[in-house]
Amino acid sequence: MSEEKAKAGKKAVQEKPKAAKAAEEQAKKAEAVEKPAAEAKTEEASGKNAEKPKPAEKEQATAKKAGEKPEAAEKKQEEKTQKDGEKTAEKKQQKETVEKKQEEAGKKKKKKEKVKLEKVRKSPEVKRLMELVKQKRKRPVFRGRFGKRKIRKKSVEKWNKWRKPRGIDIKRKKEDGAWPRPGYGALREIKGIHPSGFAEVMVSNPSQLSGIGKNIAVRISAGVGRKKRLEIARQANKQGIHVLNY
Repeated sequence: MSEEKAKAGKKAVQEKPKAAKAAEEQAKKAEAVEKPAAEAKTEEASGKNAEKPKPAEKEQATAKKAGEKPEAAEKKQEEKTQKDGEKTAEKKQQKETVEKKQEEAGKKKKKKEKVKLEKVRKSPEVKRLMELVKQKRKRPVFRGRFGKRKIRKKSVEKWNKWRKPRGIDIKRKKEDGAWPRPGYGALREIKGIHPSGFAEVMVSNPSQLSGIGKNIAVRISAGVGRKKRLEIARQANKQGIHVLNY
């Protein structure tokens, strides 16, 4: 029994390399069959890619089918390209014209009509009044005594003015400011006169300039628009009237 077992083991060992060799031979045969098939597929794909016609060749082929000559097809293609180029050029021209119009409109908006005010020669009377205004001394602050000095401060414009104290028990101090008395007022000649030496007159229409003398300056009211301001400035230049605000 032991001898039979040893013989069977030897046979199995001998048969193993034979089976491996047979499997290797079968794999080689399969590779040899698959390689030419794969090469053939790649050649077919490359041939298809190479055979793909260009658009010009396509048109020539369609022209041949329709019975046209290749020269006519080429002419048609050239005409198409020319039309496309003309369309693009027209679009560019349209864009340029629109941009130019927009630029011109912007420039027109920016440019505003202006009137240069001519210098008016001052008469000796105006010069004399101007010097008197310069010599005018400053007035002290007339505040009065209001109480609540922390709230009603001198720095606030509302409270920086004179209010007559109405009370029998009110006592005044230096902190309350000066008391208004005769002598603080300006000269009658200077009252209502601008520091330039001209007397001021408020105007809101060009028609109001008629009858204004040479020693009088004009102040345009705040509610007047630009158009009317230009008219007033032109009329003032003609009449030789000085305009204080323009």
